[in-house]
Amino acid sequence: GAGKVLTSDAAGLATWESPGAGSQGPQGKQGADGAAGATGAQGPAGPVGSEFWAGDVGGDINNVNTGSVYISPKLGIGYAVTPIHNTSLSVWQNGGATKGNSRAVSLIDRDINPAAPYTEIGFGYEHGNPDRNMQPVVIGYQHTDFVGQGAGAFYIATRSSTSGDQAPIERMRVAANGNVGIGESDPQAMLHLRTGGPNTTIRLENTDASAGGAFGGPADEPLGTIEFASQIANMGYFNLNNPRAKITGVAQNASGGSSLIFYTANSTEADPSERMRLYADGKLQFAGGAYCDGATWINASTREAKKNIEPLSLDVALQTLGGLDPVTFEYKDATTPDGHVGFIAEDVPEIVATPDRKGLAPMDIVGVLTAVVKEQQKLIEQQRADYESLKAKVEGTNVNN
Repeated sequence: GAGKVLTSDAAGLATWESPGAGSQGPQGKQGADGAAGATGAQGPAGPVGSEFWAGDVGGDINNVNTGSVYISPKLGIGYAVTPIHNTSLSVWQNGGATKGNSRAVSLIDRDINPAAPYTEIGFGYEHGNPDRNMQPVVIGYQHTDFVGQGAGAFYIATRSSTSGDQAPIERMRVAANGNVGIGESDPQAMLHLRTGGPNTTIRLENTDASAGGAFGGPADEPLGTIEFASQIANMGYFNLNNPRAKITGVAQNASGGSSLIFYTANSTEADPSERMRLYADGKLQFAGGAYCDGATWINASTREAKKNIEPLSLDVALQTLGGLDPVTFEYKDATTPDGHVGFIAEDVPEIVATPDRKGLAPMDIVGVLTAVVKEQQKLIEQQRADYESLKAKVEGTNVNN
């Protein structure tokens, strides 16, 4: 009716009641929960990472990929066995096919800063004073060209001082262009050596027990050799790539003396031949037999070194002597006036001239003079005999009278 309100009892039976009449019925039941929503699709896989290393507070290194890193207490990377020998770090990796792209370990300079171009590996010890921890030996890379991927040089530095606060000094460098400097940080040749004093710059030493002959080794035992070669220096033998010249230090004898031997090869020789030898006493000898003892020049004169030996005829000797015109002269490059007596090579007879007519062989002229003087001596002896005979006849005539 009018003014009534619809209510329900505990059983859910609805009736019309006057407002304010009766008590409040119980609360209705809550509806059932809705069904759970479907699970969303799986997201894309993240990028594959390399083996992950984690260091704990104790300094240990762990890896989630068992076998890639082994510590016992040495460190091995890339191989599931104990690191070899006594190395603290072993890196195992298949070799690469190209230089520069087959790195097992890389040290990368991350910034492009000309004021800080060095990347190094140091060798030394840990000193108690942190200000004295510059290592006495380092090998390193210096970035020298910052254009594109850049270029740089490899160097080795050491220090002789025991003071740890002194930086090592560069001793050797391989520049970006391949030039090697020893004592030189800007090598201008394939091998550039620089020294600040008279110290030895190159030493070749044979450590064999018989080297030098001093312990019963043979004479001419090599002590060291410097060779000079070129693939195009000799077209007939260039495929052999043999040296075309060389200098060898050898033991001269068992007393410990040594010699320097100089070799060269002509166009018909596959290997260089000995051309000159400098002995321990300073004597210089050529392959043909001529030598100089430092004061006198000695020509080779043994019959073994000669061929087509024939007597010099008197007519040729007289003709040659007649063609020799002595002059006095001074050498143009003489530092002081130095007068000489001799001949002009371009003007002498052909028999005593050198092929290029630039010099003279004194023994050739001596041979000519000897032939002429011998003939003159014969004439003198004959004239003396004739004189004695005539004198005897004159004296006999005077006695008879």
